[in-house]
Amino acid sequence: MKTIAERIGYPAIMKPNRSGSSIGLALAKRAEGAKDALGRLFHFGREALAQEFVKGREFTCGVIDHGWLGSAYALLPTEIIHRGEVFDYEAKYAPETLEITPPEDLSPARIAEIQKIARATHERLGASGCSRTDLMMDHEGNFYVLEINTVPGFSRESLIPKAAEASG
Repeated sequence: MKTIAERIGYPAIMKPNRSGSSIGLALAKRAEGAKDALGRLFHFGREALAQEFVKGREFTCGVIDHGWLGSAYALLPTEIIHRGEVFDYEAKYAPETLEITPPEDLSPARIAEIQKIARATHERLGASGCSRTDLMMDHEGNFYVLEINTVPGFSRESLIPKAAEASG
């Protein structure tokens, strides 16, 4: 709790280190909320993550490679538009949530920047095969990497297949 207050501050995003589909994600606006969130998060495993809450636009960008260094290729990014403060499990599967590939009102240079960040994240963390990097863009246009998904979903509704199709 002390580390969260000193290094991150509030509001903070709290989530399990393992699991998917944003299960367990919580927005802690104050220390009391963080304590409650941690109590729930440790039911998912022994590790929990806390990160600065960044308000803005949310994107995700898939990367595929052939398994060797330098072969990573970033797909077109997807913008995720949802109701509510955070993209949690309920928002992820809500019918009103929109996934737009590629984002409609970003310049080609900004799309290329998202792809560059996703590719660099994939390579620097040693991902292989396929990954998906989630990012936020704050109101000043700065990008923040939220996480990398090294085992992204591949169902008909998953983001990687949709982005791969949009990317040709």
